[in-house]
Amino acid sequence: MTVRGVTNFARRMDRVDTSERGLTNIDREVSETQNQTARKLLKGCVTYAVQDDPEKGQVLVTIVSSPKTRGKYDRPGPDGISTDSLRDGLNMVITEIRNGLVPPVGGRIIEVPGTGEMAWVGFGSAIVRKDDEPDVQEELNLAAEEIAGMRAVDALAGIILGDDTRWEGHADEQTRRQVRDFERLQASDPTFRGAEDEIRVYEQRKKTMRSDQRSNTKVQSLRRGVLPPGIDPQVEMDEDGYFAYGIAVYIPSVSEMARQASREMDEAEIVRSPNSRGSRQQQNLKMKKGPSGIVEQNL
Repeated sequence: MTVRGVTNFARRMDRVDTSERGLTNIDREVSETQNQTARKLLKGCVTYAVQDDPEKGQVLVTIVSSPKTRGKYDRPGPDGISTDSLRDGLNMVITEIRNGLVPPVGGRIIEVPGTGEMAWVGFGSAIVRKDDEPDVQEELNLAAEEIAGMRAVDALAGIILGDDTRWEGHADEQTRRQVRDFERLQASDPTFRGAEDEIRVYEQRKKTMRSDQRSNTKVQSLRRGVLPPGIDPQVEMDEDGYFAYGIAVYIPSVSEMARQASREMDEAEIVRSPNSRGSRQQQNLKMKKGPSGIVEQNL
């Protein structure tokens, strides 16, 4: 946490003495400014519990980040899923999502103890808006599917890369106390007539006290990074057509295959010169003559 606090004390006195009376203005001011910023990278975050309270309109989600979920050990811990195969684990996660046993946005870690394989799953959802026009409804369905897929990828990024969470608090407080017998006139004042009349005496001494306080708090969660290749989000609608669900899976072995395919595409020569290797077979091929002549429209 970065802390910056500033406190100012100010005292001003303005005194005018004449042969008839003495006039005094006193200002006392105390101002305080506090800025606090907390920032930390949260990795290996998994959803632990969900409490839905429809009467209050609140949904409480508890997330957990432990040494096991952060990858210091092979087993993901009780917050993950341990199965005999990755397929069984993925089917289990999909079943939980379809039956509402998990929150609409979150992640899971799947482990296969027998083979040591691991998979990270992110899932998200979106409400499908309704419209009477069929073509408009198709657009709304497509928008919900796109949002669900984006949230699934975002949840996957959060569980793999971690959340960059920032908390900022700001507070200002100012207290001012005044005792005033007079005020000084400026040249712009219509009642100003010269140096001898530069003050206006109050009929009665004024005493004021005012305290102002302002505060604000901001919490920001940022996920930023490059996900591994080979992640293909899948989206489907529920039976009632009210929700779109998306799921994104990261399997290291599949990502390595996608990475290898990317390298092969970068190294492959789609067009070869006549003198390059393998061009002899191409030269022996007999090409048939295609359509030739002037192309015109038949009226």
